Amino acid sequence: MNSATPIAHYRDLTVAAMKKVGKGEVYYLGTNLGASINNGDDAGIALLRAIITKSAHPSVAATKLRPRLIEGPSTRSLLVVVNDTVQDVTESITLPSRYHRATDIHTKKPQLIAKGAVRVTVPYEDAVVLLLE
Repeated sequence: MNSATPIAHYRDLTVAAMKKVGKGEVYYLGTNLGASINNGDDAGIALLRAIITKSAHPSVAATKLRPRLIEGPSTRSLLVVVNDTVQDVTESITLPSRYHRATDIHTKKPQLIAKGAVRVTVPYEDAVVLLLE
């Protein structure tokens, strides 16, 4: 793969490369990425995130929190927002435009959706689940 572009190195060795082929891209990872991530190496996660986010855009995203949209078969869905940090985090999460109401399923309290985003506060090492309609 001499015509590929190096994208990751370990010491003086190229351990990952990328090459554009047709309308897509081919990635070669010459390392055990899963093992390095399992051992706590955040660089492997950063590499995967950089590769994936160029083509796969999540329907919801945040900076410090980990939101996941679980779409239902109708107009109702769940938004699970996980905080795996050691402090409480408040953040606004932009939602797809089809949602106009959000309710915390634990407290049963409605959450305001303003300008297409819901603002949530998630206690440290906890999660909030919202019913979206």
